[in-house]
Amino acid sequence: MQLILGMQCAHDGSLARSADRQARLADLVVDPRWVHPFKLVSVGYIPTMDREPRFPGQIPRTQLRASALTSLASASAEYVSFSTSKKEVSDHADFKVDTGRHTVYQPDAPQFANAKWRVPPNVDLESAVAAWVELQHAVIETIAALHAVIVTATNPYVMSAERWLSLTSVDDTVMHPHPEEISAYARKRDQLGKEYVRKPRWGTYLKPAHVAAVGGREKILAVVKPPVVRDVGDLLYVQLSERVSDATSEAAKARWQAFADLLAPITVPMHG
Repeated sequence: MQLILGMQCAHDGSLARSADRQARLADLVVDPRWVHPFKLVSVGYIPTMDREPRFPGQIPRTQLRASALTSLASASAEYVSFSTSKKEVSDHADFKVDTGRHTVYQPDAPQFANAKWRVPPNVDLESAVAAWVELQHAVIETIAALHAVIVTATNPYVMSAERWLSLTSVDDTVMHPHPEEISAYARKRDQLGKEYVRKPRWGTYLKPAHVAAVGGREKILAVVKPPVVRDVGDLLYVQLSERVSDATSEAAKARWQAFADLLAPITVPMHG
């Protein structure tokens, strides 16, 4: 089965107020580390404002960066989505980001972004994934994330739930192993990245306040013993295995449990 990676994050909405970061994000939209170039741009418009700009049809690669910047900078844009196809089966990469402009109506609510990436065939798995994760670091820093996760999956329904915090059922069977967890994140989405964080995933990004709340960086390193730790802006990034092929290994599972136990005091309650 094809390996899928995903990113989901809560951010502070300040992207709308920074032309420099909008330009940087437009650069990242056309970054070759996506491997699958985006072809479609879709804008969600703020109600009562002009529904411009519009991007009908596929966008030539030479025009993608300009289209990305125009959409991200538009005063009408509530969110912007980039994708490779309208059909799920051939939509190998996509990226959606709230611009932060509707925070005028919800000034304290976090904004969200997420991405999906199907690892292409005929590539060196570890190097391609490492490059994509580095790309997500740049995205997360550029949009000023409050908290984020990098997820691995082979089931597209599981990945969809992880990204959109919405469950799918097939033949009356919920397509996520922990539906109560996804439902809890959906209920508390206005507090994600602030009062609460998600349970760990293969990669987890924490703000300084989150790190301090569980005893500090050194305690995380001592308890979890993660093989990959780095600073991404002001976030601490913790990855549970060096290689993505070891993401579900027994060692990674043990680190996950230790990390989940450590983060429990600030993790979204599963009930209530």
